[in-house]
Amino acid sequence: MINIKKSIKGIYLKLKYGVRVSSSDKVILINIEENKFNRYLFPFVHMISSNGYKPILLLNFSQLAHLSYDKYQKMIFDRGLLFVTVKNMNIVKTINLSPDYFNALNNDSLRDSIIPMPMHPSIYSKGITIKNIIQNNKNIFFAGTTIGGVYNKRQVFEGIISRFEVLDYIKTFKNSINVKSKNQFERLDLDKEKSYYMIYERHNFNFTQEELFIELTNNSFFLALPGTLMPLCHNIIEAMYCRAIPILQDVYAHMFPISLKDGVNCLIFKDFEELSNISKQIDQMTINDIENMQNNVINYYKDYLSESAITNKILTEGMEKFYLQAEGHSVTLYNN
Repeated sequence: MINIKKSIKGIYLKLKYGVRVSSSDKVILINIEENKFNRYLFPFVHMISSNGYKPILLLNFSQLAHLSYDKYQKMIFDRGLLFVTVKNMNIVKTINLSPDYFNALNNDSLRDSIIPMPMHPSIYSKGITIKNIIQNNKNIFFAGTTIGGVYNKRQVFEGIISRFEVLDYIKTFKNSINVKSKNQFERLDLDKEKSYYMIYERHNFNFTQEELFIELTNNSFFLALPGTLMPLCHNIIEAMYCRAIPILQDVYAHMFPISLKDGVNCLIFKDFEELSNISKQIDQMTINDIENMQNNVINYYKDYLSESAITNKILTEGMEKFYLQAEGHSVTLYNN
C-alpha cells in the first residue's frame, strides 16, 4: 500500500514538475544505485544543467516521490530540473552514480571517478555569488556549528582531530578571538600584518550565507575543520570558491580526489604541535606570498570543483561510473 501511494505521488510530481527535453538538447542519463545522496544530489544535477546539458534521473515513480521527502533533493523540483525522457532524445552519455565515496577514495584506480563535494545546496539554489574580494590581511577565519555533541564524536577515519578539539585548543592562543556578538564584530580593528584566529561559533554569532561569503572574501585564510563522523564538510569548498586559503589536517587534505598540497593551495598540520606553528608561518609570509597561494586556490577550484570541471569529468570518454558523497550513508558503506 505504501509503495502504491508513493507511486501515485511520483506520477503527480512528474506531471507537475516534469520538463520535457527537445530533440536538440544534449541529454545525460543518470542511473542511481541508491538514492541516499540527500544533500548533494541537487548540486550535482544543477552543475550539469548549468553547463548546457539536460540531466535525467532514471527513477521509477516511487523513487521520484522520495525526492520530495528531502528538503535538498526537493530543490530539483523547485528549480525546474526534473527533466523527463522523450522519444528520439539526443543522449550524449549514460552514467551510473554510486554513494560508495570513501571506498572509491581508498582505491587509486577509482579516484578519477569521484565527484568532489560541492558547496551547500542553498548556494546553488539561490544563485549566491561572490562580489568584492578584499583579502589583504593575514586573518584565519572559522564559522560554523560547534555544539550538539556530533562534532566531538570520534571520527571514523584514523588520525582525524575533531572540530571541537581543534577549536578548544585554538581558543588558548593569544591571537585567538572568539566573536560572540554583533557589537564585538563591528568594533574589530586588527593589525593587518599579524594573523588572528577569528572564531564565529553559530550559537554565539551566525552569518547568513550571503554574509558568510562576504567574510570569506574579507579573510585570507580559512580554518577547515572536520564535519560529523568524517573530515569532509561543504564549508571548505565555499572558502576555496571565495579564494580563502584552507588550513586543514593532513588526512583531510587527502580526502580530495586530487589532494591539496601544503604551501601551494593550503597549509597543512598533522597534530597540535604543527597547528600551533601555523600562525607563525603566516606572520612570516608577505602579502605577495599570500596572493600567490590564493591564485593557486582559485585555480584548483576552477580545475576540479567548479560546475564546468564536474561536467567535463563525467563527459570523459570511457568513464561511466561515478561516486558522489552521501554523508552518513557513504560512511556506513566504508565501515562495512
